[in-house]
Amino acid sequence: MTSAADQATALKDEGNKAFKAHDWLRAAELYTKAIELNDKEPTFYTNRAQVCVTGSTIAAWLSLEVA
Repeated sequence: MTSAADQATALKDEGNKAFKAHDWLRAAELYTKAIELNDKEPTFYTNRAQVCVTGSTIAAWLSLEVA
């Protein structure tokens, strides 16, 4: 069984793939899920913020309201 921290890291890695593919909404969703599993890791927050700055989509900003 994997820990919540390991699952969160896996979600971040998937988010990174989505980011590279310019799938901003998916990346934001994955980073948000990672935060839900491990809210002590600052990288998850900074990655999600980078989606908003780089993707600058309304959908990415709205995903922050849910978290």
